[in-house]
Amino acid sequence: GPIPACRSALAIYRAFQKDSQQSDSLLAGFSIGIGIAHGRALAGQIGTNQHSKIGVFGPVVNQGSRLEGLTRQFGVPICIDENTANSTLRFLPPTEGRLRRLARVRPIGMETAITVFALLPPLEEYPEVTEDMIFDHEFAVTAVIKGDWPLAMEILERIPDDDGPKRFLLEKIRHYDHCPPPDWDGAFTLTSK
Repeated sequence: GPIPACRSALAIYRAFQKDSQQSDSLLAGFSIGIGIAHGRALAGQIGTNQHSKIGVFGPVVNQGSRLEGLTRQFGVPICIDENTANSTLRFLPPTEGRLRRLARVRPIGMETAITVFALLPPLEEYPEVTEDMIFDHEFAVTAVIKGDWPLAMEILERIPDDDGPKRFLLEKIRHYDHCPPPDWDGAFTLTSK
């Protein structure tokens, strides 16, 4: 299952944070982005006898790559898909990691909309995102998906202005001039990776 991947991502984040905070570190000033998607993929060797490579192939691999790119757009270190989030809810206690539903989006190059979640460290390690913020953002995302953008904006006012996921939602709502388009299906179509 995806739980070992989630634990590994959180461990990578912790190690990166610890090292990047040291002024003499080569990682000082850098940020990290990890994407996790769960599903079936094909692993193996592809190519000819003269030129081949070993890799993992399939839609879920592309989705993982898109999720990694979304970490920058949302301003979070780890983005995961809904399959991974469902497993995380069942098998990863909050003392190891927490979930925050971010938005429903249609990444560039993908026809299907996906629900994106942040995988966060426990509260004591990541106090800048409180349980109240997670609850309020969840409420706002539901309002956005339903097309009740005035309610979503009202709820988002409770979240600090420097919060990346809040800024993402407000930026997308402003892009549509605060009114869902006629063909609104609950997902923002993204124009960049």
